[in-house]
Amino acid sequence: MKKLCLAALLFLLMAAGQAFAASAVLTTNASSCPASTNTSALVVYLPQDKGGATLTISGTWTGTISFYWTGDGGTTWRALGAWLSSTPGTIVTSATTDNTWQTNPSGGVGICMLSSASMTGSATVTVNYSAPSAARIGSGGGGGGSPGGSSGDLQTNNGSGSFGAAALNDNGTTITATESITPAVAAAKNLGTAPLPFGDLFLGNAANQSFDFTVSALTTNRHVAVQDAASTITTTAQEGQIPSSAPTGILRGGSPFTGAELSGDATTSGSNAVSVVKVNGNTPGGTCTNQFTRSIDSSGRPTCATVVSTDTDSSIAHTGVDINTSYQITTTHLSAALPVNQGGTGTTSTLTGLMRGNASAMTAAEISGDCTTSGSNAITCKPTLPAAGSSGTFSGSSYIFVCSTTCTITVPVPAAGLQYCAMNGDNVSTVITLSAIGSSARYENQARTAYGTAGTGTLVSGGAVKDSVCILGLDSTHYLFASGNGTWTAN
Repeated sequence: MKKLCLAALLFLLMAAGQAFAASAVLTTNASSCPASTNTSALVVYLPQDKGGATLTISGTWTGTISFYWTGDGGTTWRALGAWLSSTPGTIVTSATTDNTWQTNPSGGVGICMLSSASMTGSATVTVNYSAPSAARIGSGGGGGGSPGGSSGDLQTNNGSGSFGAAALNDNGTTITATESITPAVAAAKNLGTAPLPFGDLFLGNAANQSFDFTVSALTTNRHVAVQDAASTITTTAQEGQIPSSAPTGILRGGSPFTGAELSGDATTSGSNAVSVVKVNGNTPGGTCTNQFTRSIDSSGRPTCATVVSTDTDSSIAHTGVDINTSYQITTTHLSAALPVNQGGTGTTSTLTGLMRGNASAMTAAEISGDCTTSGSNAITCKPTLPAAGSSGTFSGSSYIFVCSTTCTITVPVPAAGLQYCAMNGDNVSTVITLSAIGSSARYENQARTAYGTAGTGTLVSGGAVKDSVCILGLDSTHYLFASGNGTWTAN
C-alpha cells in the first residue's frame, strides 16, 4: 500500500513539472481566428496559472501562419508578439518557416495560430504553455505585441496591453522628438550639467532661421543670471553687461571718454557726451535768404546765389509777353492751332454753332438716326414713326408705336427721362400689352395710386378703339403712367 501511494505521489510531482501542449494540422487558410480549432487554426486557452508559451511550426508547407491572442474569450483577437530564443530582441507576429518561438501573454488568455494566407501542404502547429519565460517577462504586457511606429521609434505602453510608439525616434545619430518636452515639475530639472554640458543651442522659427548660442570660445564655466525685468542682467568676468533701460550716449566698458581720447573737431565734457563743433576746421551750416544753394563745401557750408536767366534752360519760361511778373499767363501765342486731342479746336478761326475738330461744318454723312443737317452747323432732330404692326421694341430716349392688331411691345429697363407711347391704329380695337421689364422694374397703375409687380408685371389695355398710353421713366426701377385713353391694368 505504501509503495502504491509513493508511486502516485511521484506521478503527480512529475506531472506538475511538465508543460502542457496542444497541436493541430493546418491545411487551409482563413481571414480570422475561429471559436475553436479547425484545419485553418489552432485555438488554445491558457490556464490562469500559466503565463508563458512556445509556438512551434513543423511540416512541409507554404503560406503564412499568424500569431494572435484574446482576453475576452475570442470576441476580439489581437496580434501576439513572439521571439526566437536566439534573438529575444526581435519581435514577430507571424512566420513563413518552421521554428519555435517564445511568448509571454498572461494566464487566462487565448492563443490562436492562424493560417492567414493561401496555403499548400500541411503544417503541424503546437502550443506548449508553462510559466513565463524569464528572457521576456513583463515585455509583452497583456498578451505581448509587436513594436509600434517606425524603425527607431522608442516604445511605450499603448494602454491596451501592447506596445505603442513614443514621440521619440533614435536613428543611431540623433534622437528626434515630435512633441514638446517638459519637466515633470516646473524648474525642478536642468538640461545638461557642468561636467556634461550640451553643445551649441539653436533656437528658431523655421529651418535655417535660427539663433545659435555658440560656446566654442569658452575656457571655463560661465553663467548669465536673468533677473527681474526691472533689473540689470548680471554677468561674471569677460562678459558684457546689458542695462535694464535703453542706454544713451556712447557705451564703453569703463569710465567715460576723455578729451585725450578724442581728436580733430570733436570735444567731450567727460560724461559720455561728445560734441562735434567743426567740420574740416570750419563751423558747418548756414542759410540762404531769397536765394538758392548753388553748392555745399567740404565743411557743410552752403554757397548762396540769386537766380538769373543763365541759371535756367529753354524748358523754363521767362516773364515777358505771355507771363507777367506775378507769374500769371495773360495771353497765348501759339505757332499753330492747338489739336483737339490736346484740348484745342484744331483751328485758329473763331467757331460758331457746333464745335468740331476742323473748320468745316457737319455733313449729313456724319449724322445718323432721327437728325439731319443743312450743312451750315445746324442739326434738326425729329423721331421717325415706325410702321404699324403686331410687335415692337421701345428704344432710344423716346419712341411711338402704333398697333395694327393685337400687339406686344418690349420695354427696356427704365431710366429717368425716357418717354414711350403706344396706341391702336385707326378703328383698331385690340389689346395692347407692354412686356414685363425684369430687373425689379414696374409700371404705375392708371389711377396713379400704386405700382404693379416688380420684374414680372405687365401693363395691358382693355382692347377698345382709341386705347393709348404714354409712360415716363422716373428712375432705374419705375415707369410713371403719364397719360392714356381706355382702360389699362398694371399687373
